[in-house]
Amino acid sequence: MTKFHFLFFLIINVMSYGQTEGVSLDFDNISFAKFTNKYTNFVGEHIEIRNSKDSTYRITIIQNEKYKKAELFDLKNNIEATFDLNFTFKKIEDLNRLKYKSSYAIYGNNYHDKRDTFTEVTYVKDSIENKITVRSALYVYTNRKKNKKKILKDGYYIFNTIPNQKNYYNYQKSNFINEFKIPLTKDDVLVRFINVTGDTINTELNYTETKEVEFNFKFYF
Repeated sequence: MTKFHFLFFLIINVMSYGQTEGVSLDFDNISFAKFTNKYTNFVGEHIEIRNSKDSTYRITIIQNEKYKKAELFDLKNNIEATFDLNFTFKKIEDLNRLKYKSSYAIYGNNYHDKRDTFTEVTYVKDSIENKITVRSALYVYTNRKKNKKKILKDGYYIFNTIPNQKNYYNYQKSNFINEFKIPLTKDDVLVRFINVTGDTINTELNYTETKEVEFNFKFYF
C-alpha cells in the first residue's frame, strides 16, 4: 500500500469515528399550561410540543423564574434527551436555542411487566356545564389469582365543549374515543388535567393556549 492510500484510509476512518449521531423530528403543535406540582412545590409553566400524527415523541418544557428544564422523550429512537435551557422559552423557534446536554436509552415499560398492568377508563358527563371528565387509571396486579390490584397512576382529564377551536392538547383523546368508546367530539377541548393520590391532587395542568406550528427540530449527540 502506498503512503497516499494509507493516508486516504486513515482520514476516512477518522472522519467516520468523528461523526455524531443526529435526530430530526417534525412538530405541528405547541401547547401552554399553568403547572402546579405539590410534590416539589413547583408553580410555573408547562409547554408541550408534539406531532399530532405521531405520538411516539414529544418535547416537554417546565419553567419558572428559578427552574427551567427541557426534555425530549422519543420512542422512535429509544432515547430520552435533556437540553440546557438558560432562557425563558416563548415560541417554537426557541427550539433552535436549546443545547444538547445528555441522553440515555429507554426501552419497554418502566413500571412493571405489561402482562401485570391494565388501564380502566371511565367518564362522567355534565350536560349543564357542557363538560366531560375522563378518569384513566393504571393498575397492577399484586395477586392475579385473588384479583388483588393496586393503582399506579390516577389521572383526570376535563374536557369543555368549545366549538370551532382546534385542540391538540391531549394526544390520548383519540385513544379514549377509539379504544374506550368515550363520547368525545371534535368540539370537546381538554382544559385541565389532574393527577391524584387518594383525595390529594399531586400535579395539575390548566391549559391556556394551543398553536399550530410547522417546525423541524434537529440535534446531534
